[in-house]
Amino acid sequence: MRKLDEYRAKAKKLGREGFLAQHGEPVFVPTNIITGSLRNANPRDRNATIMHHDRSSMVNPLSSKRAMKIGTDTIRHNLRNGLIIGRESRCAVTIADYTISKQHARWKPGRFPRPATLEDMGSSNGTWINGTRLEKNKPTTINSGDTIRFGRMVLEYLSAKEFYERLVTGKI
Repeated sequence: MRKLDEYRAKAKKLGREGFLAQHGEPVFVPTNIITGSLRNANPRDRNATIMHHDRSSMVNPLSSKRAMKIGTDTIRHNLRNGLIIGRESRCAVTIADYTISKQHARWKPGRFPRPATLEDMGSSNGTWINGTRLEKNKPTTINSGDTIRFGRMVLEYLSAKEFYERLVTGKI
């Protein structure tokens, strides 16, 4: 995860074509953490994550904004099967938060004419696109500008082009 200021400096230095050549992957930009009181866990679910239930209360999760690149930095991540998002360090996108499952969701890139998809992998606290909870193990179309929620973490999904435009116009 890199600071937005670093991306912004590169965008200004490289220009549109240069930036997109070096940073052509979509990104997740954290926007909020949902807060609230904790639900009582079922005693039988000792290993289950406890989820916050107050969805209307928001706070800024980071004092210094960052973006999470979705890419294939290592051989272990295979785009054909999708990239795993979760709490485990082996995931392509790692989010260190107790409401994120070890392997929370799968993102698959779009190839014309198919759009990119996001799939909840049976997470305890759910995956949401624009306020709608995803069904488990059912890939759902994801578009640039969509608001994504993994557990209590709220992020914005941006294509590389949209990310660049927002960086240089100061909208992010």
